[in-house]
Amino acid sequence: MGRLTLCHPDRCAGATLSGGSWLSTLPLNNLKTLPLGTVARSTNAAEASTEIRLDLGLSRAIGVLVLCAHTLSSVAQYRVQGSTVSDFTTAVHDSGWLDVWPALWTTEAMDWEDDRWWDGRITEEERAGYTANLIHLLPAEAYARYWRLLLRDTTNPAGYVQAGRLIIAQAWQPSVNHDWGAKLGYETDTQSETALGGARYFDVRPPRRHFTCQLSWLNDDEAYGRILEMMRALGISGELFVLTEPDDAVNILRRNFLATLRQLNAIEAPYLNAHSVALEFLEVL
Repeated sequence: MGRLTLCHPDRCAGATLSGGSWLSTLPLNNLKTLPLGTVARSTNAAEASTEIRLDLGLSRAIGVLVLCAHTLSSVAQYRVQGSTVSDFTTAVHDSGWLDVWPALWTTEAMDWEDDRWWDGRITEEERAGYTANLIHLLPAEAYARYWRLLLRDTTNPAGYVQAGRLIIAQAWQPSVNHDWGAKLGYETDTQSETALGGARYFDVRPPRRHFTCQLSWLNDDEAYGRILEMMRALGISGELFVLTEPDDAVNILRRNFLATLRQLNAIEAPYLNAHSVALEFLEVL
């Protein structure tokens, strides 16, 4: 079981974004802020047009890169590179080309007759139902000023690529994982009314994930240098990316999401040299 991973602080908002070919009305800078519906869109699906370069201004510790709410197809690939030089002639990190969409189904979950029994790949029909997040977790934090995300999706049915938010951040884990009993589920703001005849009518809103957990064994640096600082910086409006279970490759899109803090719970000190806090995360749609 992997440990809870909080991807914060995000360095994209303060970075200079460039590269590729993007619509002037839907530029790369739209990736820096919410809402997710305000997207960056490439002019076409050519590989040279869908590159994203980031200049962080100075070398930063980076552990994760996430492209949120993207429209990459089921056969798309990506590559993440980090470098201390702007031409990327040397790299401190190079992922190589990887599939954007991981296998989402195990062989046990599928019928033998299914065409995807061997690889568990997602279909275009299924892809449309997911909040699509390209999640690249580095094997270890890398220090670099320059980063780039290369996208290969030249046959995208839309003829372009778009996304709503880019997160590039540290990937912090507590030294002791959250307690047993953490909860992950969906909630919805859908409203319903029942007519006199008994029929129910709905004002449908998309469901959003929520995750709650308790960290009971934080040391001083973790409690105050990390959690309290995160609460100060984000409040309940700032976003971070939450990896509730980074080691579960099959459910990576189901268990991990862009979130805000639902509320700012106090840090408690129940024992000598130990601190605890309840964390509550609500998905950003």
